[in-house]
Amino acid sequence: MKKRIGVIVLGLLCVVSLSGCKYMRLLQFKSQFQNFSKYFVFIKSPTKPGVRCLHPLLIPDDILLLSDGVSPSVVKTTEGVTTWAFIMKKDSPRSDTQPSVLTIALEFNAEKQLTRAFYPSQFSAIFHPDFVPQLLERVGNARVDVADRGLEGDKSPFPEEWIPDRSKIVQHLGEPTSEIVSNNETLLSYRYTLEGGSGDVKPYIMIAISPLTQKARWVQTTVFGSQMTIRLI
Repeated sequence: MKKRIGVIVLGLLCVVSLSGCKYMRLLQFKSQFQNFSKYFVFIKSPTKPGVRCLHPLLIPDDILLLSDGVSPSVVKTTEGVTTWAFIMKKDSPRSDTQPSVLTIALEFNAEKQLTRAFYPSQFSAIFHPDFVPQLLERVGNARVDVADRGLEGDKSPFPEEWIPDRSKIVQHLGEPTSEIVSNNETLLSYRYTLEGGSGDVKPYIMIAISPLTQKARWVQTTVFGSQMTIRLI
């Protein structure tokens, strides 16, 4: 049975299916996922997990295209390495004593090519350490569904033990900004403000919780303007 999956980090879902010279580099980048170990190495760090590109392709203009023009919160250049940091602070309820901050960082070499991408450490804490790596490895052979902003593939769902429950989610993301309870599922909504971003940028994470198992069913998120969904079970 086909399962839909989404990609959190690089926002490829809507543009990689387009043709033409303008998107050739993005198509080449997606094709690299078909031979993942040849082109990428995972950085399995508890504090700064990420991906290293062994054959860099993307340049800053590509990232701006993928992000609908959303610029980073911080740009810093040190010894030829330029770092873009997208810093998102949670819009916290009063009951949340520790508002969380999510950071996505991108590093470019002296040739302005993307060499490393770091995703929020909270993701590795909430999910199994191999969750994001396996998610990215599924991209290469998946079919892009532009209308649904997702990917369609034949891979099996994630192992049951990889799926986090509500308590683990709250432990690492804190109390949700808002919560909607129904008979079918509980929706935990985490909304963020992008530092240095325009008023139109409203990052969020929406997580559906099963009322029976208290485990996550799906995750929906947007950081750069494109909505993406990960169906977990």
